[in-house]
Formats: sequence, C-alpha cells, structure tokens
Amino acid sequence: MNDVDVLVLAAGRGERLDGQPKAWLELRGETLLERIVRVGHDLSDSVIAAVPPRDLERAERLIGGSARAISGGETRHATFLKLLAAASAQSLVILDVAHPLVTAELCRRVMSVAGSGAAAAVLRAHDEVIRSDGSAATTDGPLYLLSKPIVVQLDAMRRGLASAHGGDDTGVLALVRSAGVTLKLVEVEPWNAKLTTDDDWSLIKTLADRLAERGHPS
Repeated sequence: MNDVDVLVLAAGRGERLDGQPKAWLELRGETLLERIVRVGHDLSDSVIAAVPPRDLERAERLIGGSARAISGGETRHATFLKLLAAASAQSLVILDVAHPLVTAELCRRVMSVAGSGAAAAVLRAHDEVIRSDGSAATTDGPLYLLSKPIVVQLDAMRRGLASAHGGDDTGVLALVRSAGVTLKLVEVEPWNAKLTTDDDWSLIKTLADRLAERGHPS
C-alpha cells in the first residue's frame, strides 16, 4: 500500500473554535487527528500529518506508530506545500481534520474515480445558491461544495506549483487547473460535514452518534 501517500491537513489553530486546534478535539473517544490518521492508514502504509509546530512532539507520541508527523506552516497553503515536499508516492489522498466523519470506504470511491487523474468528494447544493445581495448565483449547471478527500497525482501538483511560480497562495483545485488536469467530482453523503464553528462541532458530534447507532463505519 506504499504507492499512495495520504496527506493530512491538521495544522489549523482553531481560530473560529475559541482557539481550540481541531486536531485535538475528541470525537467518540479519540482525537480528530487520530481519527483521520486511522482512516488514512486503512488506505496506505504511508500517512503524513502536518500539525501545529508547537504540538509536534504531542502528535508524534499519539500517532507515531501509524503516521509521520511534520510541522505545518503559518497558512493552510504553506502547510500543504510542506506536505507536498514530504510526499514521494505518485498518488496523493488529501484529508483534513476539518472533515472528521470521512471514511475509508468514501475515500476508496473517490480514488477509484480519480484513477491516474484527479477527483474530489463534493456535496451538491440542492437549493438555490444566492449572493450576499440576495441575487441568484446562476451557472450552466449544478453547484457543489468541496469536501474531502481530494485525490491527485504528485507530478500534477508539482506542475501546478510551477505554473503558479511556487509562491502564490493557491488552493489545491487551482493547482489542479494550472496543471491542466480535469477534476472529476464524486457526490458524497451530506453527513460528511465540515468543521469550522462551534455550531458545526455540535452537529458533527450528533451525526457521529447517529451514524454509530446505525452501525456505520467510522
């Protein structure tokens, strides 16, 4: 399983969670970092997690047996660049502690669709999307919210970075476009929620309990 590197974004400072880094929040008896690393380790023997620099030793004690912990950067983009620099496998699976309900099964679905290209888990917006002024955000097709995982090839990321001159604060999807790769979308279940605020955290804990009651893999 070493032909895949699983990259885990876990270096956020939790600024919208009263300064609580998401990596150390606990969900059903384990930290979000442990939870995502566990999912990643089910996909590959190579899991690399970027954590806040001040928490590196803590992370190494917690996940050192199943993942490599590295120091993240000052920004999300800087953290992603550090993860890319640490990667060596051709295929990358990008996970994030901000999506703590992701499962290995869901990841495999996205990996299967990606093949040797790129794919991302997305949530379809089933209602009308509007702008802050109340006007409709019209498009030629449906709108989606980006979720995790994102699966992409390492050489595509390197080409994208070269096109962006390596210094722009560019997101993963922008790098995919810069590399000239078509991103395939994989619609996933709405319970794969993103954690940003305290209200999100309350919802995610409730969802995790309900999914566990149904025997859903976690």
